[in-house]
Parts: sequence; C-alpha cells; structure tokens
Amino acid sequence: MDKITQLHSRGVEAFQNRQYKLAKECFEKLLKHLPEHIGILNLQSIVLTELKQFDAAERLFKKILKHDQSSEKTFTNYAALFLKQKKYTDALPLLDRAISLNPSSAIALSSKAEAFRGLERFEQALVAYNAAIDVAPVFFDPWLGKGLVLIKMKRAAEAEVAFRMAIELDPASSVAMARLAGSVLDQGRVSESIDLFNQAILLDPNQTEAFIYRGAALHRK
Repeated sequence: MDKITQLHSRGVEAFQNRQYKLAKECFEKLLKHLPEHIGILNLQSIVLTELKQFDAAERLFKKILKHDQSSEKTFTNYAALFLKQKKYTDALPLLDRAISLNPSSAIALSSKAEAFRGLERFEQALVAYNAAIDVAPVFFDPWLGKGLVLIKMKRAAEAEVAFRMAIELDPASSVAMARLAGSVLDQGRVSESIDLFNQAILLDPNQTEAFIYRGAALHRK
C-alpha cells in the first residue's frame, strides 16, 4: 500500500470515528499531493465544520463548487456550516439548491426544516419535516424536529406522537426522552412525565434539561 493510499485510509477511518483532528491532519497531507481531489476536499470541509473552523471550511466549499455543482451533498454540507453558526437565512438557498438536485434528500429536507425552525417559521418547518419523513420514515432527525416545532405551536399531543416515534427509532436518545416527558407534562400528566424525565436522566446523567423540568413536575405533583 503506497503512502497516499495509507493516508487516505487512515483519514477516512478517523473521520468515521469522529476523530476530526486526526482526520484533518491526514487530509491536509493528502491535499498537498492531490489539491483538486473533490472527494478529499469534501471530507476536509466537513471535518473543518465539525472543528468549528468555519472560515477555512467555507473556503473549501467555494473551491469545490467552482469545479462541481452537481452534488446535493455538497450543498447540504455547506448549509450545515451555516446551521451550526445559526445563520439560518444563509443556509436556506443552499438547501433549496440541494433539494432541486435531489428532491428525495431527507437530510436536505430535514436541514431546511431546521433552518425554518431557527427562524421561527414554524408552519414552513413542519411542512419540511413532514416532507423529510415522507421520503425517509425511519430517519430520526425529522421526527425529533417535528416534535420540537409542534411544542412551539402549542400542539403537545401531536408532539408526543412525534417524540415517541423518535424514541422508537433511537431508544438511547436522552434528548428525545426528555422532550417526550415535557410534552406529557404539558398535557397535565404529571406522574407519567416524572417517570419519563427519570428515564432521560438514566440515559444521560448530564441531561440538565431533564433535571430542571423534572423539578418543575415534582413541584406540581
């Protein structure tokens, strides 16, 4: 196995294991040999986003798009950079472009919904989350996001259904469990909500939100 192949394998393995600093080092070395390699540029741009090196990530995304504008994944990943910075308005046109390239991209649809939710455009967020669920009914993110939007819209019973589906898809999610507990509490089922908050805390003892709202529920009991 030559040096470049070894570096690529090591970088991809680090990326898959979320060892982003190591992945960055590998991809930097690779790009010295293959500066225009779109696949490596894409991976490095995601890595830089995860490391919150946003300016460097954006420069790479722009470089990629000079060479190739055919992949919805590039536009979705570029949008993720803005979502992480809560620059929702900047993310939306990139997500629209991604969806135009692949209308069945559940990640792009769910990300668009996240942007609408961040902008408090809840009706549009709900439409986008439902669209993501339609194309990928076993995708966790839009179910959780849908529940969050429905809570904002004061529709706790519908939110409960969405959170229960999210938990069915990922039983280890303390966030979904805590949000389910909150939706149950909003409907006045105090004892049941306390049990659910306790489950969320068991899943993640650092789940601060669950501790806070469990305290509120105990006060109401």
